[in-house]
Amino acid sequence: MANPKQKDRFRLAPPFVWVSWAEQRRQYWVRFFFATILLLYFLTSASFPPVLFGRQGLLGLIAVYFMGTAAFMLHARWQPESMRRAQAAMWFDYIVFALVIAHDPSPVIPTMLVLLTVLLSNGLRYGESLMESGLAGAILAIPLILALRGWGGGIVPEMGTFLMFFLYAVLALYAAMLMWQVQRLRRRFRHVSFRDEATGMLERRAVFEAAEVMFNLHARSGRPAVLLLVDIPGLPQISDSAGRAMANRLLREFARLLRMNLRNYDVAGRYRWNQFVLLLPDTDARHASQVASRIRESATRRLADFLGRPVTVNMVMAQAPLDATDFGALLEKSLRAIDALSRLDVPVKGVPLISEVEDLVRVRSNPNPAYE
Repeated sequence: MANPKQKDRFRLAPPFVWVSWAEQRRQYWVRFFFATILLLYFLTSASFPPVLFGRQGLLGLIAVYFMGTAAFMLHARWQPESMRRAQAAMWFDYIVFALVIAHDPSPVIPTMLVLLTVLLSNGLRYGESLMESGLAGAILAIPLILALRGWGGGIVPEMGTFLMFFLYAVLALYAAMLMWQVQRLRRRFRHVSFRDEATGMLERRAVFEAAEVMFNLHARSGRPAVLLLVDIPGLPQISDSAGRAMANRLLREFARLLRMNLRNYDVAGRYRWNQFVLLLPDTDARHASQVASRIRESATRRLADFLGRPVTVNMVMAQAPLDATDFGALLEKSLRAIDALSRLDVPVKGVPLISEVEDLVRVRSNPNPAYE
């Protein structure tokens, strides 16, 4: 059982902000745009300090950046959700841009604004998870560029250079502070807008968004995941007889039981008024069955004590990728199974798999006595 003292929340999404392939594609084209600006800037420069490379070497480095970014873009097309690729692409940006900007012939180094733009784009693209690393990388690039210009090109920084770097650092810090504020407001908005008012659980749309992220990750890794569908069939009757307020109190108590029995990275949400969806990533059927049985037993006992009369709690369990590889198909099969379980109205030991419910339906509907 999860620790009741743990933070009372359901996880909506990983700390890393996932973005779609279409959005990432646009962002990679923006990277190509800024790299092209750097390329044109150095091509039109009459001369530049030979810090590490000559003109051919510098142009070759920019070509390497184009090829590396293209490789990251292809990987993003194949696997959009990859934090390692995002981190690698970010540091690739900072290292290559720092080496290129170190060759800027201008004393005030206007190309430093490219690094600031990259910092902002990484923060907007992936949120706080990479914002701190991005800020550190962008600021560490300042002494690296100065050291390269002094060591390789013998360039002594002028006052204008220091003023430009100071302005750049201030802008980077304020941009990071603004980004953190935006992320906090975004999390607060998501918490309010994606929560069911009666239970505090995720509402239907939020469940689908979290499930999409989870199933995309598991589809590529092949790791198991389990969907638990919970149905409280007597809830409408309870609302009619005891009032809507009592039914909502019952729902809040049920949500509290779920928080006590689920891990903080499991997904739990309200699908219909009396139905709930639980998603357990990296979980096999044996472990999920133990969790489901514990939830069902504690919910049946606690809700009966709370209401003063027995309360039926039905549950079915579906496995990914065994039963289906995507969330929509898995949920549809689970809904059919739990509806069939309610119509059969037969006692079932534990929490059945949807395949077991399907077998039970076939046996009950077959008129051949040999199958009875």
